[in-house]
Amino acid sequence: MTRTGTKGDTRTGTETGTETHVAGTRVVHIGTCVTMLAAITVGGRIADAAVLMAAAVPGSAISLSVIGLAAGVPFLLAGGIGRLLLLARLSPRAAILLGSALGALAGVALATGLADAGARPFFVYAPLTVVTVANIIVNATWMSSLPEILPDLTRRRRTIGISATVTSAGAAAGPAIAGLSFGFLDLSGLCLVYASASAAGGIAMAVAIGALSPADGPETTGAGRPGRFGGVRDIVRSRRARGPVLVQVSTNLIVFGVIYSLPVRAVQETWPPSWVAIGMAALMSGTIAGSLLATVAPSHRLYATALRLEPLFRAIMLLLFAFAADGYPAWLCLFLFSLPQGFGRVARQSMMTEEFGATNRLQVMATYRGMLGASMVIAPFVMERGVDLIGTFGYTLSCAVALTTLFILQVVDAPKGERL
Repeated sequence: MTRTGTKGDTRTGTETGTETHVAGTRVVHIGTCVTMLAAITVGGRIADAAVLMAAAVPGSAISLSVIGLAAGVPFLLAGGIGRLLLLARLSPRAAILLGSALGALAGVALATGLADAGARPFFVYAPLTVVTVANIIVNATWMSSLPEILPDLTRRRRTIGISATVTSAGAAAGPAIAGLSFGFLDLSGLCLVYASASAAGGIAMAVAIGALSPADGPETTGAGRPGRFGGVRDIVRSRRARGPVLVQVSTNLIVFGVIYSLPVRAVQETWPPSWVAIGMAALMSGTIAGSLLATVAPSHRLYATALRLEPLFRAIMLLLFAFAADGYPAWLCLFLFSLPQGFGRVARQSMMTEEFGATNRLQVMATYRGMLGASMVIAPFVMERGVDLIGTFGYTLSCAVALTTLFILQVVDAPKGERL
């Protein structure tokens, strides 16, 4: 018997039931991937917090500046990591397993290195570098696999939005969990939590993504064959992608500069130390809210408009923050300043999954993450030099001017059909 409830639909009840079952199974697998990605992120931030707590122990040999370099240098090589994964022709499942295994081993090594509160700092710095490499592999593989997993653009955008939201929430929750758990676990125990999350989460994610993706690795022959600087080259050659990506990299440099300048401003204006933490929480909350907004409103027109207006909106909020009084006005400005961060990240990642093909998408996504990570490494040094030269107020104003300039350059460089 055929269905007659819908005109022209001749599918049998068995066929429609099978389709519903398959769709439901895919939702479960995708949900598993997103949940495990969040679990790995939480574990990673717990390990980061453990290292910072070890650095705060009186007499610790761990250097904060070297921690930043150890965690940030792999981002500079992220495009090369993506290229190696492509040349190895690893399937998404194999790449996820590789990344999670590296993360688990690094977590165990960190636990060993922190067993004596970091008396041997090399055994802290080296595993921390591997943790970043593992993070790049897992996240870049997930993002580059989405077009094949979710051909429907609207569903893909929603999934990217959900992924961005849960990973942002996980990044915020990890340090809090580490602080609350420190009375029950020592520094080594916190790192073992990350090792466990990486191993268990990676296996579950690999099983789910293996059920969603073809077993073969991406094709790497022909014009899309990965080159030494292929990720950077592909981004720069794409008029649609290069503006938003380069603006995001520059904006990240400014954002982390603002974050690192909060303690300096607190000292100069005699803010309570708790206000610095509240300001950082406001920045994180704005990012999460922006990701949620992008998830519930996956419109191409809205995404395109948000990408164009983001630098200008953030320049205005930063200008208001420079003149803001203490307390709530400053926190509100920081919340609104970071609101486009979550929305823009979802919009950019969605655009890049559409813009680049399977032959080079993994390398491009890894390069993109690397460019963002590199700005995190550079930001503190730029901020310190800027504050020394013109003070925190002048530095904040110069950041607002830089964002306005980025807005103008992006509009001029955009394809004619996408200009405001």
